[in-house]
Amino acid sequence: MINPTVSNKYRFFRKVSGYSVKSCYDLAIAELWAESLGLDFKWEYDDIGYDALGDHEYWCKQERLEKSGYDQYGDQVNPESRLAYYRRNYSHDHEILYCLVKNDQTGDTASLGGIIDPSRDYRRLVEAELASELKAESDKRLGAWIA
Repeated sequence: MINPTVSNKYRFFRKVSGYSVKSCYDLAIAELWAESLGLDFKWEYDDIGYDALGDHEYWCKQERLEKSGYDQYGDQVNPESRLAYYRRNYSHDHEILYCLVKNDQTGDTASLGGIIDPSRDYRRLVEAELASELKAESDKRLGAWIA
């Protein structure tokens, strides 16, 4: 029987990530492990800039709408007023963040940057992924110590 806490975490990761069963279970365990250690995930603004993120049109919904000639409701925008409409109604400013976590017991760190406009669910997924990295390092050390 699976622990209800692990089961709830597993269901969350299965829903938001689309990962395999094993990967979602591993993320649930990693998140629980991070909570038990009291790991502190620090989210900060990433100063890499838009140019380092690749094609703006590919990842920016607002940019794709602007290029397509439609507004957020699917209504066509007059081509002569399209640019003025979007400049008036939308900002292409994005929140670009990185996340850093450190295991004070081992000194190991894990981080991920260039994260664009993360939702609360995506932040949780990133934190679990980083916890999984730290847990793997910790498990490797423990295995070497036992062997």
